[in-house]
Amino acid sequence: MLRLKPTASGVNMIAGALGVPVEALEAVLKPSIEEVAAEADLCVSFGQPTTGSISFLASGCYLLHASRTLWPTDYASSPAYFADGTVDCLYADEALAEIEAMLVDDQRFAQRARRQFDDFERRLSRGSGFLFDPEEA
Repeated sequence: MLRLKPTASGVNMIAGALGVPVEALEAVLKPSIEEVAAEADLCVSFGQPTTGSISFLASGCYLLHASRTLWPTDYASSPAYFADGTVDCLYADEALAEIEAMLVDDQRFAQRARRQFDDFERRLSRGSGFLFDPEEA
């Protein structure tokens, strides 16, 4: 499933680039992000890390961040769980290699997903894992 941020220009551009009808991409935007996260096993985010990823982490979906360049995780807008390594941030080609490795090794996938979920749960038990660490507030 490809789910874009719900902007008309983004949907139109990606539909044209992929050669798929705009309606096919728009249909994926109808369910809430929480509904999508509840059904997903793996989410690959791309671009600027945002708190939109919380739903995926909270559902136990393994979240992997891919980008052409590693996004600075020390920006104020970057969630703390990116900076602390809860979410693996990789170059796009490294992310594809990791996904391929997980597809052939169920244990690798299960271990990474479990570690990430445990890390996220620990973060929430310390306070607000949404934007800031309790020590920073």
